[in-house]
Amino acid sequence: MNIDDIRNIEIGFPETNRYFEQTSIDGYAFLGIARHILGQDTTDVEKKMENMKYGLNAPHRIRETNLPPDEPYVYSCFSAYMFYDAIGRTDKIEDIVDTLDKIGKYDNGMMRYCNTEINYIIPNVTPLAALVYQGVKRYHDAKQLLSALKNNQNDNGNWSYSIPCKNILPQEEDSTHLCMMTYAIDNITNPIADSIISRTLPCIFSMNNDKISPGSIGWGYPWLTMVSKWWPEMQSKAIELTIQEMLNPESNFRVRALSKWALAFIEVTEQ
Repeated sequence: MNIDDIRNIEIGFPETNRYFEQTSIDGYAFLGIARHILGQDTTDVEKKMENMKYGLNAPHRIRETNLPPDEPYVYSCFSAYMFYDAIGRTDKIEDIVDTLDKIGKYDNGMMRYCNTEINYIIPNVTPLAALVYQGVKRYHDAKQLLSALKNNQNDNGNWSYSIPCKNILPQEEDSTHLCMMTYAIDNITNPIADSIISRTLPCIFSMNNDKISPGSIGWGYPWLTMVSKWWPEMQSKAIELTIQEMLNPESNFRVRALSKWALAFIEVTEQ
C-alpha cells in the first residue's frame, strides 16, 4: 500500500457511539492529522472538533469515581494538540496547555490522568503531557515529567499503575500503551528520553515477539507501527495488521482513524 492508496481510503465520521466513537475527540483528531499529512482538507474535522471538550464528552467511570461528560483527559489533550499543532491553530494550543496545567501532577512528579481526582496514577499520560510541553517550548516542564518517568520506571523497563501514598503496585502498562509512551518519549529532545527508551524497547519487543498484541479494540497495531522502526522483523506484520484495521468497516472509528494516521506517517517518513 502506497501513499495514494492510503489517501484514497475514506474514513467517514461514525454513525454509532460504540466505545465513544461519536463523542470522543481523539478519533477526529487523528483523522485530521492523517488528512493533513496526506495534503487533504481538514475543514469538516475542525468543525466537528470546534466545540468538543478534550475528553470523551460522555459519562465515564474509572475505578470508584464517576466522571462527568465534559471531563478533560491528558490523552485527549495530547490527541487534540497533535492535530491543532499540525494545522497551526495557536489559539487552541494555548487552551490545551491551560487544561494540562489545571490537571496537574502528583507529588512523585507523574501527571494526573484527568481533572477529577481518581487517586490512581496511570503512567501512560505523563510522556504525552511532556510532548505537549516541549511543543510549546516549556522545556523545563517536559524535563520534569521525563525525570518522573525515569524515577518511576521498573527494572524491566515498564511502569506500574499505582495508588498515591500506598505501597501497592497493580498491573503494569500493556504493550499498546508502552508503544504510545515510547512514541511520545522518542519525540522529546532530551538525553533522559534516550535512557528511558533504551530500557523500554526490550520490554515491548518481548511482549510482541510471539504474537503482536491488538490491545483494546485494535489500538495495539497502529501504536506498534509507530515505533516499529526498531524492529524490521516485526514492522511488516504490524503494518499489515494496521492496514486490516483501517480497511475493516466494522472496526472502531477511533482505531481506523489512528490506523490511517500511523500508515500515513510511516509512508511519508520512509519516502
